[in-house]
Amino acid sequence: MSENTKIKVYGIDLGTTYSAISHVGDSGNVEIINNPDGGSITASAVFFEDGGIVVGEGAKESAYTDPDNFVHLIKREMGTTWRKTFLDKEHSPESISSLILKYMVKGAEMSGHEVKDVVITCPAYFNEAERMATKAAGELAKLNVLAVVDEPIAAAISYGMGITGNDQGETQETRQIIVYDLGGGTFDVTVVEISPKGVKVICSDGDHKLGGLTGMPLCVTCCLKSFS
Repeated sequence: MSENTKIKVYGIDLGTTYSAISHVGDSGNVEIINNPDGGSITASAVFFEDGGIVVGEGAKESAYTDPDNFVHLIKREMGTTWRKTFLDKEHSPESISSLILKYMVKGAEMSGHEVKDVVITCPAYFNEAERMATKAAGELAKLNVLAVVDEPIAAAISYGMGITGNDQGETQETRQIIVYDLGGGTFDVTVVEISPKGVKVICSDGDHKLGGLTGMPLCVTCCLKSFS
């Protein structure tokens, strides 16, 4: 590979309730790639049936008639010893997550993309076991996981690139910002620092099982207390 050859890297948000895959297009803008059903986001849900495996909205619809063969919110189990057998095969959080990843990659390939190198985001409070499980899920999906990046870091980089640069692309000042990640199944708050040296997490707090607005006051309070 020559020095001028560019590696196309895809970003994946492997979410608790919904996931998405994207890349930077030729215009320099981020483009979300649709899944096989044409949706820009994919429900992080899997349903096992005799004829195969259903992922996404179809899996959620099947859950009403056969809940025992339905899995969702698997992100909460990453890094744990959770195991469950479906259709005579034992699955782990990593293997379930890999099915969601494969489904999104299939959609990208149907659109003419060749997905190999990826970056997957995770909550800032994920421990080493949870991060390794996230990477393992990507590898089970036959992907080359270049990095598992904190979700607030990804958000801060995007924000920082937009407002804190001069003509040479250098950050002009150091600032602290608060990133709220209000997910469907989890909620976390992170204070990050953007400086000429890069972006780093100052503190983060959240809960795997707090989704929506109900988790906001608790997470904000705990994060700001540790920052102060």
